[in-house]
Amino acid sequence: MRGQNSRWRSLAGRLLGFLLIPALSAVSPLIALPALTARGGATAWAAVAIGQSLGSAGATVVELGWGLTGPQRVARASSRAAARVAALSLVSKSVALVPISALCAVAASAIAQDHSSLAALVAAGTAANGMSLAWYFIGRGRPMLLLVTDSLPRLIAVLLASILLSRGHSLQVYPVVGLILPALAAPLVGVLMSGARPGDFFRFSVSRVLYTIRTQSVALSGRIASSIYIALPITIVGLASPESVALFGGAERLQRMYLSALTALPNVLQNWVGREPAPRARLRRAERAVLMNVPLSFVCAVFFLLAAPRASSFVFSGVATVTYRLSAVCAVVIFLTCNSRVIGGILLVVVRSVGTLSASAAAGAALSLPAIYELSAILGPFGGLVGEAIAETTVLVVQIWGWITARSFAREQRPDLL
Repeated sequence: MRGQNSRWRSLAGRLLGFLLIPALSAVSPLIALPALTARGGATAWAAVAIGQSLGSAGATVVELGWGLTGPQRVARASSRAAARVAALSLVSKSVALVPISALCAVAASAIAQDHSSLAALVAAGTAANGMSLAWYFIGRGRPMLLLVTDSLPRLIAVLLASILLSRGHSLQVYPVVGLILPALAAPLVGVLMSGARPGDFFRFSVSRVLYTIRTQSVALSGRIASSIYIALPITIVGLASPESVALFGGAERLQRMYLSALTALPNVLQNWVGREPAPRARLRRAERAVLMNVPLSFVCAVFFLLAAPRASSFVFSGVATVTYRLSAVCAVVIFLTCNSRVIGGILLVVVRSVGTLSASAAAGAALSLPAIYELSAILGPFGGLVGEAIAETTVLVVQIWGWITARSFAREQRPDLL
């Protein structure tokens, strides 16, 4: 009994740590947005929203799927082996950083109707977030190191940018100081804390790096597809209904920041599941993780529904106030997303069905493009959010079906799992 209580206390401690980190990540942008929208108004916010949208998609590519495959890979590894994996991830991601961030910047500048340079810098800085080693510290179950190496530097940078904006500095201060500097500094600090040695970065040949990128392609393909309906909706609405970008971007950005804070539970569950060496016990843990997540997701969605209208009025200085009608659709998206994170990111990984995760993302992307574009053109911000809900529903249905199929296959071919 004492040993079991100790394990639950350890789990609760990691949950508390992982809860604090995404909470800080969610709060950080809120600090600068009031100053930015007060200075630049709705047009500046629309440019920032477009830059964040395209940059988030770029960050997904730069990240190369390490956030999906990496945590469970390092959870059971020795300290030295895990440090080498961290070094390999940064080397492989560096290959994608420059071309992807440049492409995002050019696209954001072209789509933004005003403040094109601001949109370009925001896109480049957001794309650089793909270099983060957050997945490594999640897998190692070290939330405090993640706090010190990633969350706090970003929070300090955004605070500084907010102060500079409030004192009359150029709007470009926000992306340069608040986004680009911490996005590049955080992985450097992180790799020092991971225990990686300088020689670890030079032990990989070009062929080894290219092989790593190729082996990450399955996870990456799913990430890229998911970025279409997760990161690009603001860009799609900007093309279909430019006048809707400010309000849709306000609702969508609050929704995504809230979802960022809610990564705490899947993060700690990912570590909890990955630390179990026995396949059968690991599967049982993954199934329990899904059951725990459903009621928590519902409560979190209801809270957003009630709080978003008042929060948006403050965060966006009255230029993008979210109605209860919009927050209700966002709440549906939040509930669906929270559950797909656990089913796809944990359960399907345990049964080695990462391909199903990619298929679900592809299905969501295939529906999201026409749904968001057409519905936002007809119904404005509300239509764009309904398009997101359609995409997330599709993703969850495909994942559940993939899980049922994988379990049936395991019953016949993998009795060690069942």
